[in-house]
Parts: sequence; C-alpha cells; structure tokens
Amino acid sequence: MKYLIMGELREPIEENLEKMYAVERERIEKGEVWGEEMVFQHHVFLSEFKSFFVVQTEDESKIAK
Repeated sequence: MKYLIMGELREPIEENLEKMYAVERERIEKGEVWGEEMVFQHHVFLSEFKSFFVVQTEDESKIAK
C-alpha cells in the first residue's frame, strides 16, 4: 500500500528544526530508513515549512513511527 506522508515545522522554527534533525539522526543510526520503499522523494514547499513524500510498504508500524 502507498502512503502519503506530510510534515510541517511549527514555531519556534529553529528549535523544532534541531529536534527534527536529532530524531532523523537517531533513526538513521538505528537503520530505520525508507530506502527502496520511497516511491516519491521528499519535497519541500518553498513558501512554507511543510513537506511531503510517498512510501510503499506493507508494514504499517513503520508509518506509525
């Protein structure tokens, strides 16, 4: 099944951006990366702090994280 994953940063942007980077670094260290499951790469809106990407997986627990 394909899933559209959307995200956005809220105020304060700088603080939340650092938190997001820390979470992503931890995921990468644990080997929790999308790899071949990513169907449509990460895209960021130029006018806002929002983004989206599409993954295809049968393991719904990966999406819940």
